[in-house]
Amino acid sequence: MAVRTSLGAWYRPFWIQGGSDVSAKDSLTEWGLAVKSFPFKALPDPKEPYKNEWYDEDGDDEYNSQMFYEAYEISVDFLMSAQTSEEIVLSMKSFFNYIRNGEFMIFDTYSQIGRRGVRYAGYGENAFKYREGGVCYAIFSVRFKVNDPVTFIYKNGDVLEERV
Repeated sequence: MAVRTSLGAWYRPFWIQGGSDVSAKDSLTEWGLAVKSFPFKALPDPKEPYKNEWYDEDGDDEYNSQMFYEAYEISVDFLMSAQTSEEIVLSMKSFFNYIRNGEFMIFDTYSQIGRRGVRYAGYGENAFKYREGGVCYAIFSVRFKVNDPVTFIYKNGDVLEERV
């Protein structure tokens, strides 16, 4: 279900669940972070299989009875608003403290794509803050690395889990 945020945009929840948490957290209600864009990747790229290139034979002799897939990074754009820049900094600090250690799961309600084996990979260079009409805004990106590109994660109530 989409909700209208104070930022004047329609928002569909972006969920994060840490390794020891029993339930997922909505980025908007937990930290005030609305997702501006989530560049989902529906299918992973395969790793190059081990192969032999016999020069006296056509083609390659590939060992592909089991395929493996590349990890990848995604850059999620967030936006937030608050009455003061201090509120924004405190919210960003709380979000960073949640994602900075270990792996977690994510789920984007709009794309219906979730992944596990995700970790924090960096903060976007395009980050900026501005004030307009007595309200402070921040728009920034966070890079996540997806180390398990094949397991699909779904939201079941307030929990993120693998569907088998």
